[in-house]
Amino acid sequence: MPNVTTFAPNNQNGHVSADNRSTWAACNDANPGDAVDLGAEIPAFQAAKISDTSWYIRRYASAHDLTIPATGSAIPAGANITAVTLQLWLRAPAGADATSAEIVAFSQVSYASLAVGDFNSAGATSFASRLLSDTPAGAGGYLTFTFNAAGRADLKAALGGKYYLAGRNSLELGGNGTPPTSNNYVYTQTVASANPPILTVTWTVPGGDGGATQRKQGALLRLP
Repeated sequence: MPNVTTFAPNNQNGHVSADNRSTWAACNDANPGDAVDLGAEIPAFQAAKISDTSWYIRRYASAHDLTIPATGSAIPAGANITAVTLQLWLRAPAGADATSAEIVAFSQVSYASLAVGDFNSAGATSFASRLLSDTPAGAGGYLTFTFNAAGRADLKAALGGKYYLAGRNSLELGGNGTPPTSNNYVYTQTVASANPPILTVTWTVPGGDGGATQRKQGALLRLP
């Protein structure tokens, strides 16, 4: 039987941004960024052109301790990761460009503190993608991001330790990406809100029976 375990981010869940840079390339390549926001609801997945000389990017960020489940059992080393989803409560997408929210790897320097120096540590390979226009209408709601094989492998490599994720606007990806023509973003609720992110992992153990098969085989080998 598959096992299902969920994890919540720590209290450093929010966004890290590059603000009011003079060119799109300077904004996308900023190192360090300019600000961190850990509020209950943040504008994230932002790729924004305010004017020809004013550009903004706000990247979602979350850190998870994979040894401390919110629900379910701890995931043992060597488990088979069969599915990973990230549910984010999103509201009120904006912008004239057709963009998507992309979940990517992240290498936050400190689990205890999201910092402006982490801005340039977001990966460029998408693990999961949803159009900003998929955001539930009105007051918003949870949108589910289903991880691909690369995302599942990334989580598996982090078992037994800390796991970091970032969220980028699709216009950022691919070298210096594609400059936006408008202010594109979506409000995203964090662990400080009533609708926190939910990271859900579905997994099995090798053999599919909790290791019972291996134990039985070992016992048979010891028979005289």
